[in-house]
Amino acid sequence: MNPALAEDMLQLGVRLLDAAIPVRPRRDLVRSAATLTVAGVLGVAGAGCALAALWLAAIPYLGSAGAALVVAAVLFAGAGMLLGGLALARKRRAPPPPDPLAPLLSEARLLMQDHAGTTLLAALVAGFTAGQLRR
Repeated sequence: MNPALAEDMLQLGVRLLDAAIPVRPRRDLVRSAATLTVAGVLGVAGAGCALAALWLAAIPYLGSAGAALVVAAVLFAGAGMLLGGLALARKRRAPPPPDPLAPLLSEARLLMQDHAGTTLLAALVAGFTAGQLRR
């Protein structure tokens, strides 16, 4: 048997297992993304209102140019804090965990290369057994 074909068959099996995962986690992900989007929009609108109030409150004391400079300074400070937090989060991020199926796939690939006929016979018997158990 062709080793590339055996690897393709194993990858197909892994994909079928991934497809068997229920849809519920996907719905939760979509719900969370929508909630975060709405919260982000509301937060930006609230920040805009706060900056407009700061501008209007600072005009009598600093004049129109001074009030604009104060609001710009607040915006730059906020941007600096966000970028600093992002840099810290990237530094603290742990490396991704290793693929748990990689050793299994490499063992299966070696097994298929060394004992292709025996492995196919074992898969055939396992398929018949599984079919009999479902009846």
